Amino acid sequence: MKIQGSLIATGLLTAVLFTYPSQGLSGQGIGVGARGGTMGVGPEVTLGFYQRFAVRGGFGKMDWDFMPEIPTSLFGMGFGLPGSGDATTTTALFPETINVGADVYLTDNFRVTGGLLLQTGETGIQGTVDSSGGDITVGSQSYSAGTFETFKVTLDENKDYIPYASIGLGNHSERGFGLFTELGAAFYGNRVVTLETTGNVNVLGETEFKTNLAEEQASLQEKVDGYLKIWPILSIGFRFSL
Repeated sequence: MKIQGSLIATGLLTAVLFTYPSQGLSGQGIGVGARGGTMGVGPEVTLGFYQRFAVRGGFGKMDWDFMPEIPTSLFGMGFGLPGSGDATTTTALFPETINVGADVYLTDNFRVTGGLLLQTGETGIQGTVDSSGGDITVGSQSYSAGTFETFKVTLDENKDYIPYASIGLGNHSERGFGLFTELGAAFYGNRVVTLETTGNVNVLGETEFKTNLAEEQASLQEKVDGYLKIWPILSIGFRFSL
């Protein structure tokens, strides 16, 4: 559903680009730009319909392969706690993001925006486990690090379209080159946590371990319900408008 929604949004954005009357565009402006921030790095396209109104869409992808290891303790996880050297090569998983929204300019360069995000791909963290590390706590039980090979925590959105709101500086459809910024939030609501691990199939297949894994997952779900319903939006970029 999310992939289909992304394709639909992309098609609608393309249709607007190619069906809007050329005389209106020349009068109000078409803006193209590039941005980087918490919605990823990628292009944006803006259509200025009126002096104070524009429609803006973009695509962002975030690749954190170059980042250092992420302490799982930051996510409230007992699993693979890096303090004892258990989890290694821990990386974040970020989806690709398409945003479509309407900009209303309160002044020539200050705008408020409302729109929708569509995302594809996994959100969460994953890592490998160093078998020479210390014990790893899963639920209420400790296991030797050699029991595990990898772990992954993913967050699944309960809806295909995620509303967002923001404010920003810079007029995307104003002729010429310029910079722009954006500050806001995306409202995810409730998200479902899934915790997976690979390793010693004899231990991982035991009923006791499955119970402990479910306990760990429930603990993570409680934390996510408490503070991961909103994702901050912070972007900066440059644009060129005709």
